[in-house]
Amino acid sequence: MDKLISGIAVAALSGLTFLAYKHHSAFRILGNALIAATTIGLIGAAVWDMGAMHAFVIDLKFIDANRLQEAQHASQDARLLNWPIFAAYAAACGYVMFLFYLPQLLGEQNPPDKQGKPKRK
Repeated sequence: MDKLISGIAVAALSGLTFLAYKHHSAFRILGNALIAATTIGLIGAAVWDMGAMHAFVIDLKFIDANRLQEAQHASQDARLLNWPIFAAYAAACGYVMFLFYLPQLLGEQNPPDKQGKPKRK
């Protein structure tokens, strides 16, 4: 299963890189959508975590003192956000931002004009 997931990830990154280099105007639309979708996902996970923590605080008065440690571990296991998620979000957004400027970095295009359309050299 790990090989399948890593293979799909490499194929997706390769496809994004090809699209960013060969069809940059189309990638700008897709790149903005990718950043928006990952940001919405991160915000959704943050709302989930806040709700789970709020529910744990509300339920504290109903939890037996002898089982408080187990309840705390169960609450921590229900969390979605942790440092690998934030690192993956930062890496994904950083890679998409890198791809936004790939043609300019390779010297294929001049900086965009006022309408945001890149000018070919």
